[in-house]
Formats: sequence, structure tokens, C-alpha cells
Amino acid sequence: MYLSVHHSYLLSLLRESAGIASNRDSVKRKEVKMDREGWQNLYSVSAKHGVLALALDALPKAESFAQLELNFPKEGSLSLKYGLLDTETYYPPFDLLTKWEIETNESKDNYQRQIEILKELLQLFVESEIKPVILNSIAIGHLYPDPSLRHYSDLDIYFGVNYSKAVKILDKKGITVEEIDESYSKFIFRGLKIRIHNEFHFSQFTGRVKSKTDRKVNKQLKTLLTEGCESIEIQGAEFTIPNREFNLLYYIRYMTLHFTEYGLYLRHLLDLIAILNNAGNINHQRLIKNLKK
Repeated sequence: MYLSVHHSYLLSLLRESAGIASNRDSVKRKEVKMDREGWQNLYSVSAKHGVLALALDALPKAESFAQLELNFPKEGSLSLKYGLLDTETYYPPFDLLTKWEIETNESKDNYQRQIEILKELLQLFVESEIKPVILNSIAIGHLYPDPSLRHYSDLDIYFGVNYSKAVKILDKKGITVEEIDESYSKFIFRGLKIRIHNEFHFSQFTGRVKSKTDRKVNKQLKTLLTEGCESIEIQGAEFTIPNREFNLLYYIRYMTLHFTEYGLYLRHLLDLIAILNNAGNINHQRLIKNLKK
């Protein structure tokens, strides 16, 4: 299969970001030159796949990044800097690079916002001694070298047997919870959509009919969760997340359903790599057995 230069370059950047790049990758990245269209294509594909911040972070850095016009390198003029000449360069045109940096900073701000919202939300359940389990989101993000570069969207939280109690607490706090089915509800908190679950039916994927496989996966995940959760500390706050074997099985199922309903994106593959890189001493035989079911 033939890949264009910007596609090949993006994959190389993401291998660097995931910590699986070879020495050959590093050398090739320093040699890549593209014209304005190539850099624009790289930016657009990165944005589509939710890896914009990761790609920018992995770009070979140069003094030309974010410099004033008068300090622009000798290799080109202002026309070259702004991509007005139809020529190839080692770095994105200044205006595109600036836009890229702005969106990367917005991505980092979104991560910070998720942490702050989670802190505030979990505080609602302190008195009741309910410990919600965070699914996806920071449960995977904390596995990245820089969690703020990962793509974040809606939050998924598992309450299990405390699900009904959690809904009542939210209601008392004036938060309107919309019940979608018996195992899944959602609400908006500080502008962020949050889904809460008492089963692992992946009900957020609505374009399908639940099957026998859903019941099997739900049972497998619940069994894994009884073996314990992990606790992570972020910015002075403690969060409960699933154990690593759960995370791997959960995310494989999540990716399968996302593929059938929306398709898969590079951000999903990077999440899977992060989970595998940090899998530790999981029971591989049991995992394979569960996947075969």
C-alpha cells in the first residue's frame, strides 16, 4: 500500500510519541521536507484523527519555532516563512505552525478542565463514601508520557451497585440526570457530557442491537473489576481507575464497537499502544480466553 509523504511522516511522528520509534525513524524525520500543501495535509489528517498535539510535540524542534520575524533562519525569506513560495521546507509555514500551537494549547487546557471537573464531581460523593471508577479518559491518559497531549472528550464513570444511589445524590445537588436505559444515564456538568454506568453494555453506541456477546463481555469485565482497582494521583487528587487487565479487555471491546459505528482513528491505536506498553503482569492466557469468547 502506497502512503503519501505526509501520511508516512505522521506515522513516524506518532511512533516517536508512543515510544516505539526506531533510530531509522529519527533520521528520516530530520530529512523530511514538504511544501505548504504537504504541511497542511499533515495538519488536517492529524486533526481528523485526534492526534494534533501529539504530532506537533514529536516534530523535530528548531530555533525557527515561534521566533520573531527578524530572527527567522537564513535558509529563507519572510515569503518562505509564511509558505508563500512554492518550495519545500523542513518546518511548517509560520501561520500554520502558530495555528497548530494554539490548538495544542487548547487541547492541554481541555485536559486541565477534565481534571478540575472530575475533582469537583467526585467531591459530591465523598460523604456517601462512594468511589466512582473512571473509565477511559484519564484511566488511559495517565499512561501517556504527557497526558495533556492526548485527545479527551466525554467522561464515562462506573458506579456499579451504587448507581441508583449516585443518581439520587446528583438529583439532590440539582443536576438533571437523563436515564437512557436501566444501565446507563447521562448529564451535563460544567459544560461537559458525563455518562454513568452500572453495567458494561457500552450503551453509548446506539446504532446496534445488544447481543449475547454484550452479556458475556459485561460478565467478564465485572469479574475482572472484583480483583481490584488502581488509584492514581493527579495534581494532588486521587482517582480510582480499573486494573490493567480490565483496561485492555474494555478498550478492545470499545474499539470494536467504535469501528462498527463510527470507524477507528489513530488516537484509538495510540491508546491501545499505551495500554499494552503498561500492561505489566496481566494474565495473558485468561485475556486470550476471554477474547475468544
